[in-house]
Amino acid sequence: LFLQYLLESSRSVSSINSAFYAFKWLHDLAGVTSPTSHPTVVAVKEGAVRSASSSANHRKEPLEAEHLRKLAEKTDLHDLLQLRNLVMFVLAFSGFFRFSELSLIRSKDVKFNDGFLSIFIEKSKADQLREGQSVVIAESAGSSICPVALLKLYMSSSNLSFDSEEYLFRPISSSSNRKRLVSVNKPICYSTYRESFKKSFRDIVPDISKFSTHSARSGGATLAANSGVPERNLQRHGRWASTSAKNIYVKDSLASRLEVSKSLSL
Repeated sequence: LFLQYLLESSRSVSSINSAFYAFKWLHDLAGVTSPTSHPTVVAVKEGAVRSASSSANHRKEPLEAEHLRKLAEKTDLHDLLQLRNLVMFVLAFSGFFRFSELSLIRSKDVKFNDGFLSIFIEKSKADQLREGQSVVIAESAGSSICPVALLKLYMSSSNLSFDSEEYLFRPISSSSNRKRLVSVNKPICYSTYRESFKKSFRDIVPDISKFSTHSARSGGATLAANSGVPERNLQRHGRWASTSAKNIYVKDSLASRLEVSKSLSL
């Protein structure tokens, strides 16, 4: 009954597995028979996991690089709000950033190097030891969506001090036809990020209801995977704890799927 409750309340595979194995560990530690060994409990747990996993079939579509290029074409780079939004989505795509990571980036976390930039992520969902991790993103010279060039432009336009504690992506105020980051050093909230995403891509993607804020992270991972990036590098860049977690974000292209049968030399 408790596993059923977890299924209905959370729809989370990890919650179901955590509860199941916690009960098993406690009973094993006490030296008594665990109810998790009972065939009925095992069957309920497996059924709950399958049911919770089925929600993956309704995952949102990944963004494509072409979607970002179209957004760049319609963006007024002299408008700080439009520039901020473009930079956020380009970084989320190229760095496989979750919103929780992107929103907490500070000026001091960004380092520009010859041909690439590095961003230090102090806290990440998969970083259980809180050791931090650096994400490196290559420069794309001449591209309208070069992450390095756009971030430099944004930091310059918003008067962000390098090596400061200021959050990169903050709310923007407008007065006397001038836009600027609010003086209070607080990160952008998720609702603002989500609404900015919908407004930015509504006229670019076929059906905005099939896309979400995770589409940028998923889009970058999908493009990298289908371009043949080694799985180890892909998983490290996306800061996934396991291959199965990474695979949820990757949508294999038709061409890559056809490679399987082509390799059979029929």
